[in-house]
Amino acid sequence: MPAPRPLFAVLSGLLLGLIALTVAAAYASLLFQGKAAPYAGVGFSILLVGTAIGAALVARLSHQAGLVTGPDEASTIALASLVGSQLAAYPALSAEASALTVALMMALSGLLSGALFWLVGRFHLGRLVRYLPSPVVSGFLGGTGLLLLLAGLGLAAGVDGVSLAAPERWLALLEKPAQLACAVLLGLWLVFGGGRFGGRFFLPLSLLLAGGVFVLGAALGPWPLAQLQTAGWLYLPPVGGGGASGVLLGQLASVDWALLSGSLPGLLLVALIALLVMLLQLSALEQALKHDVEHDLELVAQGQANLLGGLFGSLPMVPFIGDTRLNIELAGPNRIAAVVVALVCLAGVFVGDVLMAWLPVFLLSGLLLYFGASLLGDAVSRARAASHGSDRAIIVTVLLAVNLLGIMEAALLGVCVTAVLFLLDYSRLDVVRQRYNARNAPSRISRPHAQRALLDDRPDWLAVYVLEGYLFFGGVQRLYDRIKAEHAADGPQVLLFDLKHVQGMDATALAVFERLAERMQGVGGLMLVSSARPQLERRLRPLSELGVVLATDLDSAVEQAERRMLAGMAANYGDWACAFAPLLAELAPYLETLQLRQNEALIRQDGSAPGLCFIKEGSVSVRLFVSGQHSLRLRRFVRGTVLGEISVYTGGSASATVYADEDTQVSYLTVAAIARLEQDNLPLALRLHRTVAAVMAERLQESNRSLQQATA
Repeated sequence: MPAPRPLFAVLSGLLLGLIALTVAAAYASLLFQGKAAPYAGVGFSILLVGTAIGAALVARLSHQAGLVTGPDEASTIALASLVGSQLAAYPALSAEASALTVALMMALSGLLSGALFWLVGRFHLGRLVRYLPSPVVSGFLGGTGLLLLLAGLGLAAGVDGVSLAAPERWLALLEKPAQLACAVLLGLWLVFGGGRFGGRFFLPLSLLLAGGVFVLGAALGPWPLAQLQTAGWLYLPPVGGGGASGVLLGQLASVDWALLSGSLPGLLLVALIALLVMLLQLSALEQALKHDVEHDLELVAQGQANLLGGLFGSLPMVPFIGDTRLNIELAGPNRIAAVVVALVCLAGVFVGDVLMAWLPVFLLSGLLLYFGASLLGDAVSRARAASHGSDRAIIVTVLLAVNLLGIMEAALLGVCVTAVLFLLDYSRLDVVRQRYNARNAPSRISRPHAQRALLDDRPDWLAVYVLEGYLFFGGVQRLYDRIKAEHAADGPQVLLFDLKHVQGMDATALAVFERLAERMQGVGGLMLVSSARPQLERRLRPLSELGVVLATDLDSAVEQAERRMLAGMAANYGDWACAFAPLLAELAPYLETLQLRQNEALIRQDGSAPGLCFIKEGSVSVRLFVSGQHSLRLRRFVRGTVLGEISVYTGGSASATVYADEDTQVSYLTVAAIARLEQDNLPLALRLHRTVAAVMAERLQESNRSLQQATA
């Protein structure tokens, strides 16, 4: 970053002050049209005072030295559109009342913008721009650019209300072809010449050259001043100065407050547009300066500047990125240039009548064309660069709606179209995160081989759907159709939905779950819902009347499903649960028996197992204690299973604690008993070791399957 150069800072301030004078004149001409046109000089003075206050205050309060602020073009054209529509609805207003109404609406827009900036910055919401739909923003700014462009054409030809919605007024532009041609040529030169010959002084020098050539030609030529004013090259003698301001202030008693109050929603929208531009400008400033900018601090500073400027009738003001870059490149980070801009604007107030009388109309309209074309061109380039056709459609739709329907209507339409397209895109996403059957469902229950074989023999008796996202009418209907298609012939006996990754659901999703519950109830099946968040569980609770079971987690839900199926199979297969019964009968001389009450520990974490344990009755759970307090259930062992084999064969300590889930009977072989068995009956010992090895291999397969599920 270059060091401040005071002399160059003064020069920079003079150049930027000249631009500020021209911009203020252009905006005054844009706002004070129709009956209010004779008071454009007053509007010019108001804007200069507001710009001076804003520039000086931002120079004092901003944390970014060199920042230059001024009236925003997007919110200005939005305000001009609002002013035109409101005044058209009150044709009986006098010229003075119309001009005063415009001035008051300017002040209110500045005050509302200042308050909004300050609140957003004060409550640290400066990054809100990240959450705005980019296509809507681009279309909105492009639409305001087209409004500015059309307003510039209308100003050049002296035609009010030129817009896409009023094509009949376009022919009136041809009544002053020379004036229109000069404005268009100047606008084209500023747009394309700036890209080719652009430099620090291109814009001010171009305006000086165009204005100077015209004034010199008018002074030396044979055309009287009155003729140039009548022909539309110069303004008619404006009503300006302190006397005109006094006339307007004298009309305060006759202000139509109903008109102003009816304008408040539109003025708030103008403030929101200014906030949007402000946030975008701050983001652009970061890119231009290549360092972070404190959004919230700058919003507070700009808010205070707008509040004070609004008291004097100023328009919403935002940072000017181009002017700021010119200032810093020319003079380094300084606060002098902004103060000089303020002084130039204040000086312009005292010579406002003279300036307005000699500023060529085509110069101001050419500047509006330049601003409008820049905004419109940026929107077109974003539309061409958009990767999705829907984004391009949103940009074009909002752009046209701004010009055909109105700014407020376009904002509402843009949000609605974006929401509808989002819902359509989101509804195409598959809400099923994972799909399981009985063979690959994530279960933490160790069962005897016979039980597991029966459960896995025809695995489609269980259908597990792990869902994700937000369940609403689009995605959940696709889920319902998928379930019907997958189970058209022979549906599952148990239907399980895991909602761990579901954030919420709408009424349609709830109705679909109800239809599925009725369907399962009709075929004598069971429907379970697991891992629902508290608010979702409250909404799903009434489904219990249809037999729906709400489980705390997927593990316990799968366990309930398996227990239900095994209960139905026991009548056909008898007492097959304890597959170790024959082996245990032969091992009886070496076995010891332990009776455990519910919640009594069989094995302690970091302790040792009593031996190779066979669950003869009841069940136990393996729990791992984290940080000494919170416990996590790793696995459950039911009747007919064995545990403790790792400690027996490795001689290590237990890595988790084993508790009895209920009154449980355990038979176990100590290490010493196994050694005696190997001495006394080697064939029986080999059968024991082979049986345990088969169990360990099966558990290794289950662990691998669980790992695959976790990484799927």
